[in-house]
Amino acid sequence: MKKVWQPLAVVCVLFVLSIFLLSCKNVKPELVLTQTQYQLEIGETADIDYSIKNGKDDMIVLFSSENDEVATVDEAGKITAHEEGEAVITALIEGYPDSGKTILVTVLGFPLTLEGEDSVYVGETIALAATDRDSADNSVLWESLNPDVATVDDFGVVTGVAPGVAVIKISSKITAAALEKEITVIKPEPASVEISIKGNPRIIVLNEIRLNHKIAPAGANQSVTWRSSDENIATVDNDGKVYCRHSGSVDIIAVAENGVEGKITLNIEVDPIEIIKSFHVANPIAKYVTTYGNTEKTELVYGSVSRYWPGPLNLRQQIIDITAEIDGAPNPYIGKVMTPEIHQAAEFKTVRSGVLKSSIKNIIYHDTGNNNYGANAAMHAAYIVGPDNFLSYKARSWHYTVDDAEVVQHLPDNEVAWQGDTYAAYSTTIGIETCVDEGSDLYTTWHRTAKLMASLLVKYNLQVSDIKQHYDYSGKNCPQTLRRNNLYANAISLVEAEYLALTELDGYTITFTSNNLEYVDNYGRIIKLIDRPIRVGYLVTVSDGKGYNESVFLYSDLPAKP
Repeated sequence: MKKVWQPLAVVCVLFVLSIFLLSCKNVKPELVLTQTQYQLEIGETADIDYSIKNGKDDMIVLFSSENDEVATVDEAGKITAHEEGEAVITALIEGYPDSGKTILVTVLGFPLTLEGEDSVYVGETIALAATDRDSADNSVLWESLNPDVATVDDFGVVTGVAPGVAVIKISSKITAAALEKEITVIKPEPASVEISIKGNPRIIVLNEIRLNHKIAPAGANQSVTWRSSDENIATVDNDGKVYCRHSGSVDIIAVAENGVEGKITLNIEVDPIEIIKSFHVANPIAKYVTTYGNTEKTELVYGSVSRYWPGPLNLRQQIIDITAEIDGAPNPYIGKVMTPEIHQAAEFKTVRSGVLKSSIKNIIYHDTGNNNYGANAAMHAAYIVGPDNFLSYKARSWHYTVDDAEVVQHLPDNEVAWQGDTYAAYSTTIGIETCVDEGSDLYTTWHRTAKLMASLLVKYNLQVSDIKQHYDYSGKNCPQTLRRNNLYANAISLVEAEYLALTELDGYTITFTSNNLEYVDNYGRIIKLIDRPIRVGYLVTVSDGKGYNESVFLYSDLPAKP
C-alpha cells in the first residue's frame, strides 16, 4: 500500500499559515492615551502622553481642539490653557479616522474671585464677595489701597469716604495670589436739609441758639450757607449760631451747595429780667476824657452801672422859621423834594430852606466841637439862627442838639438840614449834635442822645446799624470827642440798650433803686468815687401793671478815683 499522508500534512500546514498571515495583515493600529482628562491653570501647558498599538514608527497622530478659546493643542500634542472653561481635544491616527480618542481639558480660573458693585456713594456702603479656592473656608485678606477714598473691613464691606477711585485688594491666605478691583466713590447730591436745635436752650431775646444741620444722603457735601428771614429779629453766623435780637417769629434757613433748603422756625419771646440783666455794667468806666473846641480840655467822666438810662428825654421843640427869601426873591423851594439843583441853589443861603428829604435812611452822630463853658443845647439853639452862623459857617443847620439836661429840636425830621457835608447826608439823614461843653456831664449827654436816637430808630423803622458818624459821609473827624477817646462804640452800646428797652419793654415800667446812694444815683449813674475800689448794688424792678412785677439785684465794682 502506497503512503500519501506526508503531502497532505504539508498542505494543511500551508493552509493554516496562510490563514495566519491573512489575519495579521488586517490588524488596525490603536491610539492609546495615558490620560484622558487634564486640569490646567490659565496659561499652563501639558503634553498629551500617547502610544500607538499595532502601529508603525512613521504613523502620525493628529490633534484638534473643539474650543480654541479655552484651550489649544499643537501638532505635537501640547495643550495650552487660555481661559476658564472646558475644551474637548480629539486625537487620531492619520489615515485611521476610526482611531480617534477624546481628551477633556478643564481650565481652571484664577484661584481668587472678587465680585460686587463697582461704585458706592460717599458715606454709604456696599458688600463685595470674594473666594479663594485654595483656602478651606474660601476666606481672603482684605485691603484698601486708597483708604482716604474708601475703606474695607474684614468682611468685604466697603465704605465710601471721599469722591474718587479706590482700589480694593484681596490676597490669598495660602498662596501669593492677589486680585484687585476698582471702586468709584461718588459724592451724592444733597436731597434734603434737616435743622435741629442743639441742647434745650431758652429761645428768648438776647440768647444765642446753636443749630445743627444734617444733609441727606449722608455722603452728600454737608456744608451749608445760613441766612435769616429777618435779621432784625435774629441773625445767624456761618456756623449756625443764632443770636436772638428781638422778639417775634423768624425762619432760619440752611442752603446746601445745590440750592436745596431746610428751615426751622424760631418763636423768640421776651424775658424782661434777662433784658435788664443785659444792660448791666459790672465794671463802669471812670476816665479822663479830652474834649475839643478852640482848645483841648480834659474832663473826668464817670460812667454808669447800666447801659440803659431811666432818666427823662426832656425834648423841647424850638423850630426855626423857614427862610422866606433867597437872594432877595421868594423862596421857591419850600415843600420841594431835595434835588441836586436845589442843593446847589439853597445850600449856605438858608438855615431852614423848607426843602423836604427824599427819604430818611440814617441818623448822623455829631458833636458840636465847642467845649466852652455854657455851650449847651440852649446856646446852640440861639447860635443856629444868629448872625455868627451865617458869617462863620455859611448857615449850617441840624435837627437836634443834646446836652446833659435837655434835647432841643431845631428842624422837622423830614426837612433838609445842612449837616454831613454831602448830598446824601442832606437829603436822607437826621443830624444830631451832642454838646461837649466844659463842666457838663458828658456821660449823661451820651445817655440822653442814645434815648433820642432810639426813639427815632423806632419812629422811622431803622436799625442801630443805620446810625452813622459825620466821618462816614465826609471824612471829618466827628464826633471828635467820642472818636479820639475811643468811646464811640460805648456810645452806640447805649443806643442799643435804649432801642431794646423801647422795642421789647414797651408798656413796662422800669425803676432803679440804688443801694449805695452816696456813690450811685437812682438812674444808675456814678456820682462819686473814692481812693479805693468798692462794690455797689442796685435793684431794678420791671412791671407792666397787668400782673407782671419782677426784680433783680445787681452788683458793680466801681474803680478807685483816677
